[in-house]
Amino acid sequence: GGAMRFQTKMIFATLLVSVLGVGCSPKEASYSILSTNQEFSQATQDNKVDVLWVIDNSGSMAPSQQNLADNFPSFIQNFENAKFDFNIAVTTSDAFKGLPEHSQDYDVNNPYWENLPAEYKSRFRDGLGATHSGYYILNPLTPNLHNNFITNIMQGTSGSGDERSLQSMKAALNSSLNAGFLRPGVFLAVIIVTDEEDFSHPGNTLVENYSYPTLYTVDSYKEYLDNLTLSSEQKRNYSVNSVTIQDLNDPTCAGQLHAVSKVPLRIHELVDKSGGKRANLCGDFANELDGLAGNIVQLAAQFSLGGANPVPSTIKVFVDGAELPASDWTYIEASNAIQFSEGHVPPSGSDINVTFDPKEVTF
Repeated sequence: GGAMRFQTKMIFATLLVSVLGVGCSPKEASYSILSTNQEFSQATQDNKVDVLWVIDNSGSMAPSQQNLADNFPSFIQNFENAKFDFNIAVTTSDAFKGLPEHSQDYDVNNPYWENLPAEYKSRFRDGLGATHSGYYILNPLTPNLHNNFITNIMQGTSGSGDERSLQSMKAALNSSLNAGFLRPGVFLAVIIVTDEEDFSHPGNTLVENYSYPTLYTVDSYKEYLDNLTLSSEQKRNYSVNSVTIQDLNDPTCAGQLHAVSKVPLRIHELVDKSGGKRANLCGDFANELDGLAGNIVQLAAQFSLGGANPVPSTIKVFVDGAELPASDWTYIEASNAIQFSEGHVPPSGSDINVTFDPKEVTF
């Protein structure tokens, strides 16, 4: 992430030039670099992540918000252990109401608008009603981090019953009121917490119909996030994650489900397409949040090998001079990067060296 300084030391390989063929059939010269060994090191591992929570604040969500607040330590310890430099912000499933095309909903006298201009619905949340933390973006230096997260996350149940998690995610990420959250080159993790499906579309009516003609497609959100984070198919700089209902017949959900509860197929599709993780809204929250955070840490801390072209079987990874066992990391060919196993992400400030034989280059 960010402006990392890569230093590549290459032990000079001998260039052998052989001219093949004799007589009057001139064959092209072929060159091959005989692999010796190459080393790829980075001055220090630089672990950064920007985490946006999209919290459903409609009528049925109080128990889930409380569950999230109670188990936040299981989530944040993953980032603290790996000494991550994180930004954490909270938006709601009705943040889309701050968009100009929804301005006809605005009624200055309705307490829903909190005496603020309409666009403030898209601003990150720092609490609700009389309780505010004063911190719209939390980071490792925020005082009373856990308590302030709890204040920010408890968004109540008086939000719009039209829960548009995806449109709200985009509205919050695009709002100029939230400047400073997204840092260039830093991995973005979005976490959507809802017991509903997303039916985002440009209009004002509540839609609950998968074949509605102007529904924003899941791919349109993937494309938006690809562009926002400068991602490619090789290197994705974000993941969308969900804490949702996975199965309406899950017995652990009994008592948490409402008549309107749904398995959010569209949200799950975006999670799957972005390499994120689905957690269970009805599960053991401590475990679910720990798994979610572990996955984000793993993706955010990928170590890129830049333009190097390693023979995968020859790769060795050293952290602060000690070789890591092969079980602690995986080489991902598609993104030419080392991904550390969950629980084995080197903390920020670690010195990482990767050695390998380069693939033979034939011109």
